[in-house]
Amino acid sequence: MPATALYTTLESWAARGLSVVLFDGDCLFCNRWVRLIMERDKEGRFRFAPLQSPLGQSVIQHFFLPGQAPDSVLLVESSYCYSQSDAVLKICRRLGGSWRALSFLWIVPRSIRDVGYRWFEHRRHAFAGKKAADECPLLPEELRSRFLYDKEE
Repeated sequence: MPATALYTTLESWAARGLSVVLFDGDCLFCNRWVRLIMERDKEGRFRFAPLQSPLGQSVIQHFFLPGQAPDSVLLVESSYCYSQSDAVLKICRRLGGSWRALSFLWIVPRSIRDVGYRWFEHRRHAFAGKKAADECPLLPEELRSRFLYDKEE
């Protein structure tokens, strides 16, 4: 996606109050996390795209230097990209309910939170496994429409 198209897309998402979660499409834990977000996001404010998709790659190129992008979860909100523990805590805060209780972790310095995040990030495949190439969860149409992949919304 050209930079101008990405800027237009980011502005469109912000204008509609949407947040976009980019995730490792090959990680079963990440896929389960996305499913959990979708189930609790009754207002449909989150959209999703795998990091491996053309859209995911465009966002990575826009916000990160080569080789410095996290490979598990990013949150794009109001033309800003959150990564690591900031992304997870922002998502939890927006989900509300008991998830909002994790907001107390904001008092922990980011450098310390991110050490814990990176520890888990490097072990997530051991906890949940890696998705097989032919494994594709079937989602109802109302949930499938929340995936962006390479389309612009």
